[in-house]
Amino acid sequence: AQGGTVGLRRVNGQMGLVASVGLDDEVMGKERLVPVHRCRGGNAVTEGEVLFQKDLRPCNKLVGQPMLGNEDLEMIAVPLQYQGKNLGVYNLFVEASHIDSREDIKALFTSIGHHLGMAIEKANLDDEAKRLSISKDRNALAHELHDSLAQTLASLRFQVSMLDEAIDQQGADVTHEDIQQIKGGLDEAYTELRELLAHFRAPINSR
Repeated sequence: AQGGTVGLRRVNGQMGLVASVGLDDEVMGKERLVPVHRCRGGNAVTEGEVLFQKDLRPCNKLVGQPMLGNEDLEMIAVPLQYQGKNLGVYNLFVEASHIDSREDIKALFTSIGHHLGMAIEKANLDDEAKRLSISKDRNALAHELHDSLAQTLASLRFQVSMLDEAIDQQGADVTHEDIQQIKGGLDEAYTELRELLAHFRAPINSR
């Protein structure tokens, strides 16, 4: 092959180009996000089988220039599959040949598509697991803050309001005890915050 691309199907019906070899940056930019039915690559995804496109002029016309600077190339479009799901497609650009009649070659391309599909699905699951883990940690932190620090700060705010009223009504002489209570509350809040930081910065056990 003189070049190749890998595109993944998006939820919005688009095909996103995620990797390529042999294409220049301008072509890559135009092919970065295209409708899934565009050319045979998209058809391979929707039909779930290896397809061959001997005439690349329709694709070249859509891009506005030859895909690899060669009008005589053909394209092989192979779906990326995992457990019946069509995740995307990989395209190979080859010189004119008759490999479309070779069932063993089709089987090889299909097998590679299945292996790549498995790797892609695993990467997607890993990303989802990481996202859920981050969400769980954020929720845990939010609960910890609500149950400890937020309540302490709410109490401090109430005490400051009471102190403000006491100063207005009775002057500053009777506020020493209130100030000490607020200082104690601040010390408590500071201690709780440091404990939370230490807890969420703790290294994870290697096991």
